[in-house]
Amino acid sequence: MRENKILLITQEFPPDVGGCGVVAKSMAKYLSEAGVDVEVLTSSSISGTTKTEEGYLIRNVKRIPKVFPLLFKWHLMWRNLEQFKYIIINDVGAAFVASFFLSKKQQQKCIVYIQGGEASIFDATKTNLKLYHALDFKTRYLTLLKNAHHIMAVSQCVKNYLLEVSKLDQIKEKMSVIYPSLDLDIFYPEPINLHEKYSIEESSQLLLSAGRIDIKKGYERQYLIFKKLISKNPSYHWIIVGVGPYSEELKQKIKKDKLEKFITIDGRLTQSELRKYYSSVNLFWQLSIWESLGLVYLEANACGTPVIGTAGSGISEVIDSNVSGYLVTRDEECLQILLEKSYTQIKESALSEHVREFNLKREKILDVIKN
Repeated sequence: MRENKILLITQEFPPDVGGCGVVAKSMAKYLSEAGVDVEVLTSSSISGTTKTEEGYLIRNVKRIPKVFPLLFKWHLMWRNLEQFKYIIINDVGAAFVASFFLSKKQQQKCIVYIQGGEASIFDATKTNLKLYHALDFKTRYLTLLKNAHHIMAVSQCVKNYLLEVSKLDQIKEKMSVIYPSLDLDIFYPEPINLHEKYSIEESSQLLLSAGRIDIKKGYERQYLIFKKLISKNPSYHWIIVGVGPYSEELKQKIKKDKLEKFITIDGRLTQSELRKYYSSVNLFWQLSIWESLGLVYLEANACGTPVIGTAGSGISEVIDSNVSGYLVTRDEECLQILLEKSYTQIKESALSEHVREFNLKREKILDVIKN
C-alpha cells in the first residue's frame, strides 16, 4: 500500500463527457502517478471494478437516474472507510452523497472540491433537481463544508463565489485554490484536414467553438460578431461542435441569413476527436458569459491553437492575454482581432509553455492530502 490512500467520490467520470468528470480523471491520474493510492467511486452504465494503467481503481455503481445516491450509500455502507486518509468529494452529486450519508466523523476527513456547479445548491431556480431542494440539501451541504477537513476551489473566482453565497466566514482558513491539470496524453497537436472534411475553401481561416450550445456560452454574441466579420472579409469559416438548447435557433438564424457556406455545426465529439479539431483550426473562440475556469481554452492551447475568451470569471485565470490568446470585453475588440488576424502572431512554443506552467500549479494538491 502506498503512503496515502484516498477515496475519490464523483458522479461524473470518463468516458462520460462532462467538465467535472474530466477533472476527476485528471486528478486520479496525477495523484496515482505521484505515489498516492487512489480509489474512484463513480456511476456507470455497468457496475464492477477496474484497475487503470496508472494504477488507480475505479469502482462503478450502476447508474440509475435519481436513484444513484442510494446506490452510492449502499456501497459505502459495506466499505471500511477507516482505510482512507481522506475522501475527495468531486462534484455536486458526490456532495449530495456525502451530505446525507456520511457521518460527522467521516465528513471530517472529506476534501470538498468546488467546481462551480454548486450554484444549483444555493439557488433553486438554477436547477431542475427540485427533490434535492425539498430535502433541504443546502443546509446539509453547509454542514458538510463546516465539517470538512479542507475545501478546494477550482479557481479564485469560484472560491470568492462560494464565500459570498455560503456566508461561512469560518471556512475561509481551510480553503485553497487548486487548479486542475490538463491531461497532455489526451491533448496535443494532431492536425487533420478540416477544409477537405467539410468542403471549405483552402484559403479560409478556421474558427472553432466547442461544448454546450447555449446563449450563456456566448453563441448569440459570437454569431453577431461573425456576421460582421464575414461582411468585411468572407475568408473565414466557423466550425461549431456540440449540442444544446440554442442549437436549433442558431441553425435557423444561419439559414435565414444565408450563412450556411460560412458556418458548420457538427455534433458532440469525443476527446480524441476534439483534439484533432483543436489542432486543425487557426483559432478557438468562446465568449462565455461566465466560466468557473474554462479548461477548453487550455485544451486548445495544448493542441497548438490560440484562443479568445471573455475577460472576467475563471476565464481570466487560464488565458494569458497576448501570450496564449486574448481576453476581450467588447465585441468591437474581438472583431478587430479577427480582422487583423492578430492571433497568427502567437507562437506555438508560447502556447505549450503556458500549458506547462499551468500544469505545475496542480502540485498544490499534494500539500493538501499529505498534510
